[in-house]
Amino acid sequence: MKKLHPTAGWVLIEELPEEEKTSVGVYLPETSKDKSVKGKIVAIGPYMQNENYNLVLYEQIRSAGIVIFKKWATNEVNDNGKKYVLVKFEDVIGYYEDGKT
Repeated sequence: MKKLHPTAGWVLIEELPEEEKTSVGVYLPETSKDKSVKGKIVAIGPYMQNENYNLVLYEQIRSAGIVIFKKWATNEVNDNGKKYVLVKFEDVIGYYEDGKT
């Protein structure tokens, strides 16, 4: 089976389920959910060598494991029955240092 690889400047992410309720047990309505999403990095494309900013982002997220990205800045992909999203490096807005939430 062929493996999907993102091109330069892109990250392939498997979305993690959104929280349905708060830590104190209050259920969240659909309208109050964040416009950013957590996801697990599946693959990272190479950085663009002509952009130093891109290299910094690449170095920060390549070892992260779990990242937070802008929800509306994604491209959905189906690969072998699994859903993924492709996100540009600059649309990753945070990461968990130890790869866990």
